[in-house]
Amino acid sequence: MLQMKKIVFCCCMFFFSQFTIAQDLGSFDPFGDSSSDMAETSGFGIDFGGSVKLGTPIFFTDFKDFSNIRGSSLISANFHLNAYSPVCEVYASVHLDDTTLSFNFTSIPKLTPTKLQVPRFIDEIYLQGSFGPVIVGGGIKKMTWGRADSFSILDIINPKDFSDITITDNQKLKKARPLLFLSAYLPMDMKLEFVFLPIFEGNTYAITSRSATDLVDNMVQGLFSAAESDTSITSAGVKKFIDDFKDGLFSLSPNIDIDSGRLRYAQAGMRYTAIFDGYHDVGLQYYYGFLPTPGVRYNKNQFVNEMDAYSMPDSITDEQIQKFFTFDYTPVHQIGFDYGLAFGPVSIRTELAALITHDIKGTDPSMYNPSIAWNFGIDYTTPIGLMINVCVAEDIMLLWKNAQKDPYDMQYGKKMTDTHIMLLLTQTLLRGAVTLNMRSTMHVERLDFTLAPSFEFMYGSLIIGVETGFFFGKNGGANKNYITASFSYNF
Repeated sequence: MLQMKKIVFCCCMFFFSQFTIAQDLGSFDPFGDSSSDMAETSGFGIDFGGSVKLGTPIFFTDFKDFSNIRGSSLISANFHLNAYSPVCEVYASVHLDDTTLSFNFTSIPKLTPTKLQVPRFIDEIYLQGSFGPVIVGGGIKKMTWGRADSFSILDIINPKDFSDITITDNQKLKKARPLLFLSAYLPMDMKLEFVFLPIFEGNTYAITSRSATDLVDNMVQGLFSAAESDTSITSAGVKKFIDDFKDGLFSLSPNIDIDSGRLRYAQAGMRYTAIFDGYHDVGLQYYYGFLPTPGVRYNKNQFVNEMDAYSMPDSITDEQIQKFFTFDYTPVHQIGFDYGLAFGPVSIRTELAALITHDIKGTDPSMYNPSIAWNFGIDYTTPIGLMINVCVAEDIMLLWKNAQKDPYDMQYGKKMTDTHIMLLLTQTLLRGAVTLNMRSTMHVERLDFTLAPSFEFMYGSLIIGVETGFFFGKNGGANKNYITASFSYNF
């Protein structure tokens, strides 16, 4: 962590010096549309704004026992500050609630990893400057690559925070990361982007509460199942202790704390986009990084040698668990292509990517296999203003048969495909003052299905919203269904 702090400090000092140099350089925007990267200004200024929200999701089962509702979660707020000059911009945004600050009245969900590299209350803090047609910057930032609105396979720079099942907005799910970035606007509607991340962190999951994931349990359970049928384990006389060990292991709800704040986990990528004939949007990208979901390696010899010493469930500790299981992230090279087309009320978006992991033969049990992923989405706006958005995304595991040959492979028993479908219906009324949404998603292989209708009424700076969520299938259940009524004030 000390090395990470030094890296972040050096980056901040470098870009502070660039801010000073930039005051003597002119700016150039070849397209006049770079407001997404730089504030369109002709002078100096400071903008401050945000929102305050009253309301929190209430799960249907909470109505039986209102003591389960966290009173501290009823109020949340977002604040942002934007300071700009003709050639430089500083942006900072924070999110304050009882999950990001320690003022909660009751226990909050336990997360993994437990040691986050960036505090959860930070949305973004970065500095960027314009040097002719080039924009360069750095800080803690969320970036968007790819073209898909949902289930994007190319938008891999920022990991996700899946600790709250009531949050579905892709931008809110992203975790801001320390990075350096550069964008170069070229003639003929072309653009080049470069990004460098000195350290890495994976997705965040909840291991308690309704949003809890069974990610860790599933990975380790598969290894135990392999051990139970392993003749070498049986001959070692330790099979009779496996059930006791499993009970002790899962009662601890082990965390995935990986020391990934080192330069060994640095990532980098580049992206090229262009517009042809005014309406053909094409993108190409290459990215080297790590898959945000960790893998696990089973240390069989250590398990056999020391099982007798840890046969009682109450004698097992996190440190001892690490002797038997090693968690780490899988390195990956991603080569991606995306295409967008709009004609009249219809727009089409598609993405295609090859994810080449270091398990190039599909025989390393602790790494994910290479895969091919694709995404296709279509939007259609009807004459009455109803917008229909459909998106399908799928990941296809390569060398799938090789992973099924080794019971200790963490992908043993997994299906070859992982498919998601999303349908979103949006209707605006009263000149945009009222918005009705109906969002549904489906995980095809698991037959999991969610339905989330919502209503929003805007009156000036005041927003009144109601949202519900229903979960069906293997990972569903009445304990996850919720309703949210909220009042927000934007300023």
